[in-house]
Amino acid sequence: MFNTSTQSEGESIEQYVTKLRTLAEHCDYGDLEESLIRDRVVLGLRTVKLRERLLKKSDLTLQTAIEEINVYEATRKQMKKIEENSADKSIHAMKKFDTRRKSQTQYASTRRKPQSYDARRKFKSQFQKTEEGCTRCGRPQHKEGNKCPAMGKRCNKCGGMNHFYDQCRTKKSTGRVKQFEEVEEETDEYEDDYDEICACRSKKDEKQVYATMEIGSERRRRKFQIDTGASCNVMSFQDLDNESKSMIEPSNKDEELKMYNQSKMRPLGHTKLKVRNPANGKKYLMTVTVIKEPYKPIIGKKAAEYMGLVEIKYENIQLVEAANQILEEYTDVFDGLGHLPGQYKIQVDKTVPPVAQPPRRVPAALRKPLKDKLDELEQKGIISPIKKHTQWVSSVVIVHN
Repeated sequence: MFNTSTQSEGESIEQYVTKLRTLAEHCDYGDLEESLIRDRVVLGLRTVKLRERLLKKSDLTLQTAIEEINVYEATRKQMKKIEENSADKSIHAMKKFDTRRKSQTQYASTRRKPQSYDARRKFKSQFQKTEEGCTRCGRPQHKEGNKCPAMGKRCNKCGGMNHFYDQCRTKKSTGRVKQFEEVEEETDEYEDDYDEICACRSKKDEKQVYATMEIGSERRRRKFQIDTGASCNVMSFQDLDNESKSMIEPSNKDEELKMYNQSKMRPLGHTKLKVRNPANGKKYLMTVTVIKEPYKPIIGKKAAEYMGLVEIKYENIQLVEAANQILEEYTDVFDGLGHLPGQYKIQVDKTVPPVAQPPRRVPAALRKPLKDKLDELEQKGIISPIKKHTQWVSSVVIVHN
């Protein structure tokens, strides 16, 4: 399954890598797992052009491959969005032009209609210089007893009554148009038991939530992303104030930050950061993990709850039991080696000739760990030493985790 797995249609690179990691857990690849997943990712891509680009890189790793694919997918989505926006603008412009033409024809029955919009504007400006026009329809002042043709008509610009588009005095609207997502109603015999949720989103649909904070003694304002999936607060070194930079404690060699796409990043260290919320004036001393890359600062789940930026209703959530809680509840299952009742006798086919394999050479760096492991297994009664000749001998296979 692992060697034949390919990226499905509509499957993101994060989902594809996660699928490969799940399949690789049952293959026991050991130290080769990361490189084999990298090869499978490249060979299983749906885009041939991107696959050729990755195959040209001699120093390609799994992390760099994921980053390259993410950049390619983000660029392709952005280009598609730009093309859609360009198409929408052209359509709106045509609608706007048609609307103006419609409003002009409402009162142009007694005069010759200009052939173009520019000519119409020129004609109207010359006409207004000679006579003062009606503020509702744009015609000359009506004779006594004549009704204005704009009375009872709706403006195509503001939607108001009793005036035409060209005489509208409202300013051009700059508000953002909101779009509503329609939720298809499914016929279900239990539909009365469910609460209907209607989704509403703005034209600029932002998936992230941000909060502006003042940092340091200088109270420089920075935009933080609130991430309830983050277990720590993260900030770039270049965004820190001088006081926080001077208090950085280097991180351990084995410490790593794991991203949502399974890629890893080595932090520079940890420091204390003075933070003030300008919305309520409250001050906090926040512990942040410092990174070298110029990414947007992140406020993690614990800090966001403490600062009152988010509130999680735990009474509405069925929490997953922690590993320690399971170990305490079922201690008898995890205590000792565990065994099944009764005894089992290994049946040996006497027609098969015995085989004594020669011992394998153990690297010097693994001799002491191997000796310690054998002593541990002997103390637990799993193995026992044999100091006499035996017909069957199997070599030891070392799997270093």
